[in-house]
This record gives sequence, C-alpha cells and structure tokens, in this order.
Amino acid sequence: MITEGRMNGYIDQIDSIVHFETRETLPQWDKQIQSLCYQVNSIIESISKNHPDWILKVMEEQMVS
Repeated sequence: MITEGRMNGYIDQIDSIVHFETRETLPQWDKQIQSLCYQVNSIIESISKNHPDWILKVMEEQMVS
C-alpha cells in the first residue's frame, strides 16, 4: 500500500521494518476493511434474495463440513 501511494510511510528493507508517517493509517485501513465487509454482505444478501434455494444448500453444506 505504501508503494502504491495509498499510505504514507517507508519500508526499511534492511531491518525489515515498515514505518508509517501518521497515526491515521490504521483507522483508514479499518474503514477500508469495514467497507469491504459491507460490500460482501450486500452481495450475499442479493444472492439470498435472488437464489434462496442455492444459498440454503451452501449453508447446509458448510454446517456439515
């Protein structure tokens, strides 16, 4: 993420340490993970609405495994 410019910081490859320039990096990462979870949940809800039989089958298979 640092090399892509999405986070401020630098990587010390010799000491194998990642340094962040601000403390806001972790909350920003948390927000991105939260957004991803909401998007995945929205997709699952859409699948459940449009294909309820399929989702029940998959959930039953997961419970057995």
